[in-house]
Amino acid sequence: MALAAVPFLFLASLAAGPVARADEPVERRDVPDYDGRPDPGPDAIDALLWVPRVLTSPLYLVSEFLLRRPLGALIEALEQSDALRYLLGLFTFGGQQDLVVVPTALFDFGLAPSIGIFGAWNHALFDSNRMSLHAATGGSDWLTLAVTDTVTLPDHMQLRLRFTAVVRPDQQINGIGFDGTRGPIGRYGIEQIEGGVQYGIRPWAGIELDYFVSYRGVGYADEGWAGNPSVGQVGLALPAFASGYSSVFVGARAAFDSRAACGGGQPSTGSGWDAVSSVRSGSEELPAGECELSTSGIRVVLQASEHFGFGGLPDSQWLSWGGELAGATDFLGRGRVFSLTARAQLVNALNGDSIVPFTELIQLSDLMRGFQPGLLRGASVAALTLAYAWPIWAFLDGSLHFAVGNAFGETFSDFAFDRLRMSFGVHLAPRIEGEHFFELGVALGSEPFFRGADITSVRFVVGARNAL
Repeated sequence: MALAAVPFLFLASLAAGPVARADEPVERRDVPDYDGRPDPGPDAIDALLWVPRVLTSPLYLVSEFLLRRPLGALIEALEQSDALRYLLGLFTFGGQQDLVVVPTALFDFGLAPSIGIFGAWNHALFDSNRMSLHAATGGSDWLTLAVTDTVTLPDHMQLRLRFTAVVRPDQQINGIGFDGTRGPIGRYGIEQIEGGVQYGIRPWAGIELDYFVSYRGVGYADEGWAGNPSVGQVGLALPAFASGYSSVFVGARAAFDSRAACGGGQPSTGSGWDAVSSVRSGSEELPAGECELSTSGIRVVLQASEHFGFGGLPDSQWLSWGGELAGATDFLGRGRVFSLTARAQLVNALNGDSIVPFTELIQLSDLMRGFQPGLLRGASVAALTLAYAWPIWAFLDGSLHFAVGNAFGETFSDFAFDRLRMSFGVHLAPRIEGEHFFELGVALGSEPFFRGADITSVRFVVGARNAL
């Protein structure tokens, strides 16, 4: 009985107590200092960060209000209207959506634009097989075809067969070597076929091993394009240009990526690394369990291939080799990754009579985005790239880069620091790379430092490209 009366006594005490009127002020007590420690005050690091925050504020405004928020609103509207499901059904076929067919288009400043179609068939003919095809055209004299068949084997192994054919009238070259941009640009046409097989294995987390053997046949046409003179008209003497050539090459590639956080089959992609390196094989991820990539770590890649030339070349042999060393960190958190990447690629003739075709020399554009494809080549190319990548949306990353490097003679015989060039720019690309890869970017390239480092190269790329 006494316990039952407790609630009534409590309500009675509340009723008997003073009741504050609405017009009376309510006194608020200060928040108690529970830990007894003084206020730390402003952080010195926060005080220093205002300078880079002010400098990068235009990039933030573009990223936030011109890209992320409009994309977010568009995607949300598509999700609510069920348009994404409609588009998925428009481009995918089969009971398990094993067949994907999508259109492609690419514009690369200084080269002919193209449109095409990309198709991929998972579980083709049997469960562990995947076939893909990319065909594109920029006119009757601009045709490309790439066909790939990938078989996934047990124990994280993979076998890949690949065939490509290219006919293009718009190829260009400005020169060879560190000062090769002083003369006029020469245009030429190219016809190239290539086929080969690649065997890959991922024995442990972050370890990639690939072995390959391929055939390549190339022919050239001394023709101008888009009002530009041909190679012959500008007087460029290029090795093997008149004869063309064929070659068979065998090679291997090894990579270690400490960012891998799961079992075998870890891919070598993710935010933080700069442009796709020329030493990357582009191989797909091998199957594994649930995996995630850390945004901080190091990456080491080594590659070498021996080439045996014939069909226009006097028994030529050359060695193509190189590598990269990269480090990335997300010390600011939330996927904002800084990376520093050093790359070097070299081509060496293996005997005194060997002729290395000029298209086998390394393109500077492979390592420095600010230069158009094919304009500048060298027997050895090196670049050091500082990049910053940040998330724009769930599947889209933005990246800034600044690089120094150049093309040089055989084994950097004429290297000098004042002969380096600069490259810088901004790019947008999906977080996940693959055969069907979209990019949007603007980048600039300079003359060597000893010539004043004036900006003389502009590259603008938009569209989807196949990893040819």
